[in-house]
Amino acid sequence: MLDEIPRKASSDVLFNGVFGELKKLSSHNNIVKEAKNAIYKKNAKVVLFEFTEETEAIYLEINKLQVRFGIKAYYYFTNIGRIFKNF
Repeated sequence: MLDEIPRKASSDVLFNGVFGELKKLSSHNNIVKEAKNAIYKKNAKVVLFEFTEETEAIYLEINKLQVRFGIKAYYYFTNIGRIFKNF
């Protein structure tokens, strides 16, 4: 984890040498909003999502990040021991 700077939004981790933001979500509802916040406000270059449940809607939103917004994301589901990516 990276050190927090008071009153300045910043990324959570260095992920393979790239600034990244960690997000834990339980549904597809806030994927785009959280990813855009991480990229544009916290200067992350990639977002790592943890989802508590696997649904088709999550896959659609993750795909939308790359296709419509050009946002790279890694993601995994709590019950599956594998990390996926949308690029």
